[in-house]
Amino acid sequence: MNRDNPIVVLFVTGLLTIVIVTGILFFCGELTFRSSPAVVPPEIERGPAPDELRLLDAIRTVESAGNDRAVGASGERGPYSITKPYWTDGCRQLGVFWSYDKYVWSRAHCEAVMRAYWNRYGAVTDEEKARMHVGGPRGHLKMATLPYWRKVQALLETSDE
Repeated sequence: MNRDNPIVVLFVTGLLTIVIVTGILFFCGELTFRSSPAVVPPEIERGPAPDELRLLDAIRTVESAGNDRAVGASGERGPYSITKPYWTDGCRQLGVFWSYDKYVWSRAHCEAVMRAYWNRYGAVTDEEKARMHVGGPRGHLKMATLPYWRKVQALLETSDE
């Protein structure tokens, strides 16, 4: 290869630029590669049932007092105080690649991620869902998540009245 040839230098420089920019975009989550289209499970696509809406409202109240732009001390964000690993796990279950930085502020996106996460880890009851939300996939088994559940439960009981 002749390094003095301006066409070769221009070609190699352009190719390197494309590779670097693509790598940066992919790393930052702004560019993704899919081998197949995402299929959202029907139970997620339908949206939450009325009882689940009550639970989501209670969790949102406990987590952020309804502030969609909340940021927690450990880096959790949004109306439901979701961490990046939680987000990634839920998105993987949904088969989507939603940017955490862009969509964690959206109630609808958060709710879809939460419901997929609960579905993945087999949460059925409100207690299991709330305790997994705060404590991870095995959160429903941790004693440390009981005080959180009691806060959510109190709000659910208040909304029943």
